Amino acid sequence: MSLAFATWVGAVATALLAVGAGLTVYYARKAFIAQSQQLRDQQEINRLQVQEIRESLAERKQGREQRRRAQAAQVITWPGDAPLDNDEDIRTAAFVRNSSSQPVYDVRIGWGGDSQASLGSLMPGDEHVVRGAGTSAADGTHAEFRDAAGVRWRTTSAGKLTELPADQSVPT
Repeated sequence: MSLAFATWVGAVATALLAVGAGLTVYYARKAFIAQSQQLRDQQEINRLQVQEIRESLAERKQGREQRRRAQAAQVITWPGDAPLDNDEDIRTAAFVRNSSSQPVYDVRIGWGGDSQASLGSLMPGDEHVVRGAGTSAADGTHAEFRDAAGVRWRTTSAGKLTELPADQSVPT
């Protein structure tokens, strides 16, 4: 074998190796681009799933809050007129009604500033009237109570329902 032939064989082998290396780089780059696209697609899927989960959690939270407030929203109060001792002696009165299907406890009905009357429990469908509440009841009333779950609430004749802190003591 001549030196020229060996040189040509070496050159052809080197050229084939260079072509093989080029093809390897081409296919590796193509695979890298495909994997990068798959990663971007997966990231978009993950982003959409996170968004769906957040929306689902928000809906569940809203549903829980509605269920939590459901009984309290059915306890209403309003000012009105009612006879005091006889049908001729009409006075301003404060009313409270439990329209829910469960009793409420530690009910206090108030009017004006800090004036309140303690009523105890109010059974489902029951209504109570505090007669002779005075003219301040005409400006609005409020009722504070504990629902069947033990949560304390305040509702007003204007329709505002507020959860009270558990440790808040209500004046008698």
